[in-house]
Amino acid sequence: MTLAANGREAIDAFERAPFDLVLMDVQMPEVGGLEATAAIRKLERERGGHVPIVALTARAMTGDREQFLAAGMDGYLAKPFSAQALFALLETLGPEAGALGATPARVPVADAPAVDRAALLEIYEGNTELLAELAELLIAHAPQMLADLAQAVRQQDASQVNRLAHRLRGSAANFAATRAVAAAARMEELGAAGNLARAELEFATLVEEMRLLLEELTRLALAPAEGLCAS
Repeated sequence: MTLAANGREAIDAFERAPFDLVLMDVQMPEVGGLEATAAIRKLERERGGHVPIVALTARAMTGDREQFLAAGMDGYLAKPFSAQALFALLETLGPEAGALGATPARVPVADAPAVDRAALLEIYEGNTELLAELAELLIAHAPQMLADLAQAVRQQDASQVNRLAHRLRGSAANFAATRAVAAAARMEELGAAGNLARAELEFATLVEEMRLLLEELTRLALAPAEGLCAS
C-alpha cells in the first residue's frame, strides 16, 4: 500500500509504479483529487491501461456523481465507509466500470447519537486499539481546529471557513458522528456559498456537537473495548 499526502504525490507515485486500485480523497492540498485523477487518466492515454479510481468524500451533494465521472473516476464512497462497503463497490468495478457504488445508509441526524458505536464496530472491524489511537489524535487536535475555524468566522473569511469546516467534517465522519458531521457540513456550505450571515450561530452548534463527540471519544480512548460494547 502506498500513501500520498496530496494529489501531487499521488501523481508522482502513479508515474513510478502501476497500481491495482487508487482511493482518491477529493479535497487535498496542492493538487485536489479531481485534478490528480485527470492527470492520471492523461498518463494512461499516453501509455495504456486503466486503474480503477474511487473517490473518497465527506460530502454527498447533488451533482457530485456527474462531477466524479467527468473527472475520470469509477466510483465513490462517502466517509466514513466500512470494508464491506468498499468490497461491494469493488465488485462493480471492471473494465467497463461506470456506475457508482451505493453509500452506507444514513441515520436521521435528529435521532443520531453523538457517536454511533455499532457503526464504529463495522468501520474499524473490531480493532479497538486502532480506534483508540485515532480517537486520541482527534482529541489532541480538535481544539486547535475549532480555534482556527473560530478565527476564520471572526474574520469573515469564507474560503477558510469552507476549508476548515471540511476538515472537521471529515474528522468527525471517521467516528460515525452524524450530528457533528451535519453541523460541520452546514458550516462548509456557508463558506462555499460565501454567505457567513449565520456562521456564528452554526459555529456554536458545531462546538457543542464536537464537545459531545470528544467526550465520547475520551471514554473510548480510555477503555475502547468496553466503550464499544456498551449499550
